[in-house]
Amino acid sequence: MGRVSRFIFFCYNVFYSILGLLFGFGGLTSYPQLHNMEPNLMNSNPIFHLTNTLYSISHSFIVFLLVFGIVCLIFRKPIWTMCAWGIHILIDIPSHSYQFYPTPVLWPISGWKFDGFSWANPWFLVMNYIVLIGIYIFLIRWERKRNFIGKKIKKKVKKKKR
Repeated sequence: MGRVSRFIFFCYNVFYSILGLLFGFGGLTSYPQLHNMEPNLMNSNPIFHLTNTLYSISHSFIVFLLVFGIVCLIFRKPIWTMCAWGIHILIDIPSHSYQFYPTPVLWPISGWKFDGFSWANPWFLVMNYIVLIGIYIFLIRWERKRNFIGKKIKKKVKKKKR
């Protein structure tokens, strides 16, 4: 995975969570805080309605599969880095409680949402960062090993041509 692919993978994974937060909470301090609101007030607030709609679109596995399929048809091959979006949705399913943005996996077909745990739990944050660092270290080592082996093969091919 090259540097550009890693960057695209990162963007797919982070973009969909930040999108809702930018529209919903970015600098909007005049809006009531979540813990001071009752559910009916949250539903009547246009910012929360927009945020919930964007979250439903961006965190639906149905929408992901549809967009992935369309992109595959356009480019006539799968763009595998888009799978970061699908992985993000799969991770969000158990790591969002019903109290704050439960993941609408089957939207718009179904409104079903899984009541998981909050990703803000300290044990989950520690585990999450350890796993991310571990995967990143693995990918760096794997890429270096692949490049090292590739260079050895190129040297052997050059020697045989002489």
